[in-house]
Amino acid sequence: YALYKKMTQAAILIQSKFRSYYEQKKFQQSRRAAVLIQQYYRSYKEYERVKQGPRGPGALNTKI
Repeated sequence: YALYKKMTQAAILIQSKFRSYYEQKKFQQSRRAAVLIQQYYRSYKEYERVKQGPRGPGALNTKI
């Protein structure tokens, strides 16, 4: 019985560590994907802002 209990505890520990490792890797991958999407979106918004040219009260005077 003692050997069975020891093996069961070892199996539980191994499974627990593996699940923790696996979920951490999944989280890191999701985080990298989210950061990449954010970078592309911010880059696109900056491109759109620059493409439209200057705006504001003095914008018309600068083009003359």
